[in-house]
Amino acid sequence: MTGVQTCALPIYTFRSVNWSFLLLLGALGATPEVFANAKVDAWLATLFTGLLQLVSGSSALFLSAVAVLSFVLSSVMRWQPAALLLAITLAPMGVGMGIDPWVVAFAALVACNGFHFPHMSTTYLALYDATSGRMFSHAEARPLAVAYLGLTILALLVSIPFWSAMGLL
Repeated sequence: MTGVQTCALPIYTFRSVNWSFLLLLGALGATPEVFANAKVDAWLATLFTGLLQLVSGSSALFLSAVAVLSFVLSSVMRWQPAALLLAITLAPMGVGMGIDPWVVAFAALVACNGFHFPHMSTTYLALYDATSGRMFSHAEARPLAVAYLGLTILALLVSIPFWSAMGLL
């Protein structure tokens, strides 16, 4: 036999890999660089600066604004890149206010998980499809989606004393 080596892994090994997840992870890993090269983060920072200047005196108002911006941005793009983009864009503003970047990223991540449009949440769609739409309609779920935003803001506000105690605010 010559110096050619063959792969000893059986074919099922490659089939067992979650390729969709790996592709998503790769795309998300490159997203900050793509946003920076396209200057999307700088554009959003300019756009949000005026609005966030209004709430810059209060951690509670700032985190509430992050939640609302997350809710709005995730309406037009998938939650994964929306949360990442907002974290990249808003973290420097938060740092300027004494808010740890982790808190800003966490607030964006939690608030981007809304489902006021059915396509926004795979969990929501899975629940809807698993029941074949018999348990609830999209119209019935919409008020809960709006309530989710309110509960998210409330949860962020309740977390402020804990984050302050931890030195994150």
